Amino acid sequence: MSLFNAVRKLFGGGGGVDVALITPQTFTWRDDSIPVTLTFTGHASESRTIESLRFTLEEPNQDSERHTFSYPWESVQTIEVPAGSQTTVDVEIPLPFDLDAIDEALPTGPDTPMAERFLGSLVRSAARPPEHISRYRLKVNAKVQGAKLGASHSTNIRYG
Repeated sequence: MSLFNAVRKLFGGGGGVDVALITPQTFTWRDDSIPVTLTFTGHASESRTIESLRFTLEEPNQDSERHTFSYPWESVQTIEVPAGSQTTVDVEIPLPFDLDAIDEALPTGPDTPMAERFLGSLVRSAARPPEHISRYRLKVNAKVQGAKLGASHSTNIRYG
């Protein structure tokens, strides 16, 4: 546990709920989604309610707070976590690029004028996902009803 997480927990972060995030080892942009499993461990004496889950898929850039790629996604759902027990939830995080739709929308073929093919290749390269990044960090923050700081966890996932 990092120092920040220890301090967060000390001051009531997560509302007494811990979260663990389990992901596949790899993903590709051709996948429709990333399937994840969340395991919530409840407060010792009181039940808690998760109001929403905020996910961020980003390039792990440790030299700076600026990421060259960051994709946030939120799932608004109510999850009851009974006191002193664990609750497991499966979530499908949709990926932001529909590569098939991008390929179909752009003009191609021998009858397509050169200017349209050139502009199409510019649009295609701008709309494509960052395939040069080999490792991503997936973070989850679970908003716990009544808590100022949510329960959070992150893990690395490889592209490819």
